[in-house]
Order: sequence, then C-alpha cells, then structure tokens
Amino acid sequence: MKNHEKLRAKIKEHYKTYAQFAYDLGITLSALQGKLMNRNRWREDEVVGGCKLLGIPVENAGEYFDLSWGYTTKAFYWEKETELTDLIHERYGNIKDFARELGICWATLEHRLTGRRPWKKEEVEMVCELLQIEPDNVNRYIPKEQIYSDIWTERIHTYYEYQRDFLKDLGLDGAGFFRKVRHGQKWPLAKKSRAIQLLHITDDEIPLFFPLGDRYYQTILHERIHTYYDSIKAFGDAIGITTRYIYDKTCQFRPWTEDEMIKICELLHIDGKERKKYFIAKPDGYRRGTTIWYSK
Repeated sequence: MKNHEKLRAKIKEHYKTYAQFAYDLGITLSALQGKLMNRNRWREDEVVGGCKLLGIPVENAGEYFDLSWGYTTKAFYWEKETELTDLIHERYGNIKDFARELGICWATLEHRLTGRRPWKKEEVEMVCELLQIEPDNVNRYIPKEQIYSDIWTERIHTYYEYQRDFLKDLGLDGAGFFRKVRHGQKWPLAKKSRAIQLLHITDDEIPLFFPLGDRYYQTILHERIHTYYDSIKAFGDAIGITTRYIYDKTCQFRPWTEDEMIKICELLHIDGKERKKYFIAKPDGYRRGTTIWYSK
C-alpha cells in the first residue's frame, strides 16, 4: 500500500489545507483522511477529480493514488462525458458546486454522468441554462437515450414548467401520482377528469394515459365497489377492514373470509349466481385456518 506522501505533497502545493481540497473534490475531510491513511479505497471519480484539481495526468494516477485494490484508470465517467464534465469544470470548478446550482446532490449528479440513472427533462433544461448550452446541441453533451421521457412527462412539460406545479393543481402528491402512473393504481373519477382537463387529453388519447388493462386495482369487484361507494376507504369502514387489506384482497394477494364475502354480497347487492364473477376461485377443499376461498 502507498503512504500517499507524493499525493500529500501535491495537495500542500496547491491548497493551504486538506479541508479545501476535500471540499473541491466533493467529499468530507474525514473521508479524505481515511483514504490518505488507506482505511478506505478511492473511487474512480475521486481519483480523476483529484488528478484534474492537482494537475496530474490521469495515466499517472497510480503514482499518487493507491490503486492496488483493483481500480484502474480506465472508463472513468469524465472520459465518458468529456465535453459535459469539462464544461462543468470550466464554469464551476468542481462537480459539487454545479450540483448545488442544479438543485440535486452531487452523488445524484454522478449517477447521471455515469449513465447509471437517466436525466430528468427538467434537469436537462436546467443544465442547458446553467452551462449556456443551446437546446439544439444538448444531445452533444447528453445522449438522447439517457434522458428519461414518457407520455406523461412529455404532456406535463407541455403545459407546466415543473411536475410539482401540475400535481398541485391536480391535488395529488408525488407518491400517489407515481402509484397511478407506474403501478396502475385506480384513478378516482374526479382526479382522472381533472387530469384530462389540465393536460387537454383528447378522447383518442385517453387509452394511452389510462390503459384499461392496468395490473392493480382494476378488478370487476373494485369497479362494483365504486358503483356504491365514493372511495375504497368508505367501503372498508363499512365492512370493518383497512384500505390496504381491500387492495390486497382484490388483487389476489390475500384471501377473503367467508364472513367478508357474505357481507360484501349484501352491501354491493351481489346475488348467488354472480358471486363467482367477483371472488377469485381456488381448487375445491382449499383451507387456511379460518380463511375460506370461494370454490367452484
């Protein structure tokens, strides 16, 4: 292992204190001390960032940094996104300050630069504004395939600068919107109508935004519940179980008890002939404790 004497001398040559170097490198002073004492390994971006800050050629990084733990000086994210990262260092000096201006943490920015996480459209717009990149040249710095986009994102940004402004008008939080768009959770009729109105969704586009074959919560029992009750919570209060249990049971994650099925049939006016349509069938004789699945 290296004792990092050459690296320590190089840092003192360019900086008055280790704390200043650690700040420009985007790590804490304690993290830097741990690496200099060989208690922690150097990350790829830290090695290349240190080389740039101290004027060390990347190919000579092994003379200053301990790379004996399996690191190589190849395929660093600075080499993958040369033009973008060079522009960032030219305008801001280091990644940390640019991430602060961008409104994200520097670790998130690193994920964007390495291609491990896609760029959000609003982040790309902010990058263009901060680095004075023409919108037509953005793909020169950020490949198109690394920019996250879907039909909802495109339509929201057509009418809103930020997604949070749309959610505020819609009356939903980010988690609720994510569950509806990504996991197919049932849209309440009022929220669905409001989204159609805010985003000017035409009749032909409705199946694209609200697919009929959603994976969760789109059972005929769920539709029947909304025929008689304004919300799943109100229905759960009526039969004495929580909303979470109703979702699990309608999605076949949990079985209905016999008492629950009898009460549901009474509340939703389901007769005996229709019962098979609303409750999932299991092989005859299936039992688990006091729980009974409806059998054919």
